[in-house]
Amino acid sequence: MPRISAPLLAIFLFLSVGQAWAADEWGTDLKRIEAEAQRRRVPILLLITGSDWCPYCMWIKKAIFATPEFKRWSKGVVRLIADFPRKTKLPKKLSLQNTTLQKRYKTKSYPTLLLLDYKGALLGDVKYVKQDNKTKWLARANALIEARFNPRTGLALAPGAKPVKRRAAPEPIKAPPPSKPKKDARAATGKTWFVKAPEALDEAGRTKRKVLALFTCSDRGAASKSLQTVLESDAFKSWADKELILLEIDFPVRKRQSPRLKLQNVKLKQEYHVGRLPEVVFLSADGKVIARVSKKTKLEPGEWVKAAKASLKGR
Repeated sequence: MPRISAPLLAIFLFLSVGQAWAADEWGTDLKRIEAEAQRRRVPILLLITGSDWCPYCMWIKKAIFATPEFKRWSKGVVRLIADFPRKTKLPKKLSLQNTTLQKRYKTKSYPTLLLLDYKGALLGDVKYVKQDNKTKWLARANALIEARFNPRTGLALAPGAKPVKRRAAPEPIKAPPPSKPKKDARAATGKTWFVKAPEALDEAGRTKRKVLALFTCSDRGAASKSLQTVLESDAFKSWADKELILLEIDFPVRKRQSPRLKLQNVKLKQEYHVGRLPEVVFLSADGKVIARVSKKTKLEPGEWVKAAKASLKGR
């Protein structure tokens, strides 16, 4: 992961943003994973992997983890990943946690898949072989859970104890209720806008893209609405989809924000010397300013995109 400037690193630590395969629902915060497993009384599936260098790790992710069958099955467990990448530098705290887990369970091979209870007791190693398909692997995992896990307590069974039947089906992961789409910068473009700077910078480093940081007041001001027209244009969408990571730093008047997000946005505004809103600042993956788009310039969407590209040329 590219090096992040000190102010952004402070924000990163304040927000306690865990590195995760967010789209795949693999968590990295051990304490939160244990608390969730205890609350739901389900096992923890621990994956020890080398995500960017280990061929078998890449194979199992595609052959098993990406399948609909695994995704359905995994609603009955909580997933924890301990990654040991070689091309990405993890935060010290996360790296220490991963090393501690590896030593605790005395694992040396990659990938290793372990089933645990919320106290960390080992149910067993879910072995895999290259010839495995998703059906065989899931059958072995289910057999291990049935033989070694007590769904009524959420803990591992004592050696020699009889299997305990579950009284009810595992609690599914609850999705947040759907919200009505709001006509703001993030909804208008049809592309994901990050709101947490460390996540946007991390994604920029992973994809080797530049970050477009939009400092705006989304629910007030003619200038912000004028810029929104640019963000809604096909010219901008086409460019952003191919080359940019989008970060919204919003200062709304009516829309509510969490205290942490407010604090982050104020610090970023100070760090990048942003005055009157809106303003667009282009950042490198390490958080350094590459270019700015003048807020005084009023251009048609196509011309705005052309001017923005010109400001980034050769950088």
